[in-house]
This record gives sequence, structure tokens and C-alpha cells, in this order.
Amino acid sequence: MGGYREQSQGNCPACKAEVGASAVEVRGSEAEVRCPSCDFTWTIDAPDAEVAVTEAAAREAEAVEEDTPPPGVEVTEVGGTLVLRRRWMTVTTIVLGPAALIGLGVVAWALRLVSTSNAAISAVLLAAMVLLAFAAYVSLTGFTNRTHIVVDGTGIQVTHGPLPAFWVKRHFVPREDIEQLSVKTLRVYRSRAGAGTTSTRHRLAVSLRDGSEVALLTNLELAAQGLFIERRIEAHLGIEDA
Repeated sequence: MGGYREQSQGNCPACKAEVGASAVEVRGSEAEVRCPSCDFTWTIDAPDAEVAVTEAAAREAEAVEEDTPPPGVEVTEVGGTLVLRRRWMTVTTIVLGPAALIGLGVVAWALRLVSTSNAAISAVLLAAMVLLAFAAYVSLTGFTNRTHIVVDGTGIQVTHGPLPAFWVKRHFVPREDIEQLSVKTLRVYRSRAGAGTTSTRHRLAVSLRDGSEVALLTNLELAAQGLFIERRIEAHLGIEDA
């Protein structure tokens, strides 16, 4: 099959109806697209599928005004400095914290019941406590942390805080190295015991003049967040959207 761009640019090849991001399911090296209007199904290569969902997500975010921050994003501009802040809190954060705390309580109760002579079971329970404690900490950062993006004449600086989070990176990208910004979207298909689930995630990336790429934000649940931040940074730095 040809790329998504060649297939009516986001429209069903059969009935020409507009196809949204929810119609695309990526599976390995291919992706299946099902038209919500006529149920026509076609297959495209996974790299084209990423483009397909990106374009669909862009259409879904068109309703967001360029100067109106989407939920979870704050913006201030003082002098020649643009500051964008994105909250980490998500539905996963809200669910993960209480679940981890309940799990810690259950494991602690189980440790009290296990004989100290049973070293193997005690070791497993202690390992479970460590993992649950880490999950609780990750949830806590979701409630407290923000990603700070500072844009000025020198470039783009990305930091996170106030709590330390080693699983996310800090970045500084010099202005002279920046070629373009883009939001990329991928629907991830996961199969468990014969059942499949899909989830959509977005990332904001900077393409550099040397051909490499730096991911400023990853695992975004809302495409509108990435698209809004992309537009504001490009406008501030005078970069024409490709």
C-alpha cells in the first residue's frame, strides 16, 4: 500500500470520509486503518502510519486557539524570554498513587506474617515493596512536578521539577542548531493473552541542522499540548512551520 499522504491525505480511499487518529492501529511494521463511515480497511507501512496519526491529531487539535493554552499548559512571556510550563498530572498519576500505597500496605502486612526464617519469600516481598515505593514516588512527581521550557535568543532549555526525576532528561538546544520543531504521534498496539489494546502518545521533537533529533517532551497524552508549545516556540524564535 502507498503512504497515508498518497491516500487522499487523511481521507478514506473508498468513501472519501475524513479519518481520525482513532482509526489507526499500529501493529509491528504495519498499521491497519478502518474508516469509521464505511468500514473500509486498508494497510500502510508503520513509518507512514506515524505520519498518518500525526496529521489526524493535528486536525483534531485545530479547534484549540493558537493563543489559548490547552489544559495542563501555562505560558508567560517577559521581555525576550518565553516560559512554557506543562503539568505532569494525568489520569495514570491519579490512579497509580493510591494503588501503590494500597500495595505497600498489603506487602507490609504479608511481611509480618512471613517467618523470618523464610528468606526467599521475604526477599521477594522486600523487592515488591521497593517497586511499589518507586511507583508511589513516580505518582507523587506527577502531582507536584512541571516541565519548564525556557526559550530566548540563546536557544531552548528544558528542565523538570521540583522533585528529582531521573527517568526524564534535561535539554539545552542552541538556537543556531535548530532546524524545525514537530509533534509526532504513534498509536501503540499491545497484545495480552490474545486481547489487544491501543494507546496514543505524542512527543515534541526538535530537528537539528546536523540531521539528528532531540525529544523535548515525550509521552504526551494530548496532541494539543505539543502542538501549542510547538507553535509558540516557532513564533518566538522566528521559525517558519514546515
